[in-house]
Amino acid sequence: EIALRAVHQLKFSFGGHLLAAIQGKLIHIFSVRTLTKVTTLQGHTRDVQSISFDPEDHTLWSVGDEGKLIVWNLTTFEQNPARTEPTAKFCAISSIAQDQATCSVMRNGKQ
Repeated sequence: EIALRAVHQLKFSFGGHLLAAIQGKLIHIFSVRTLTKVTTLQGHTRDVQSISFDPEDHTLWSVGDEGKLIVWNLTTFEQNPARTEPTAKFCAISSIAQDQATCSVMRNGKQ
């Protein structure tokens, strides 16, 4: 059993061995095999809106309310250089390849 409150989104890795849970500004990564927490990713200054594993499970993409897009290395759990768009509100992200993702973005209330 994994006990977490106020989880916004859950996402399984493509291989099914990892589970990511968004809780405010944090992303918790769990091993599905052992039901233990592997790590907690911290890099957003406001709530995380969406996450996506790449199809090869090498990276996790995350977007937050502060307009930041982070690519996390799933071997080291470190973040690659982030991209920030302060005037944008990222709504969703979907990885389409190891180094590619597509985002839904709102600017001035329009998508």
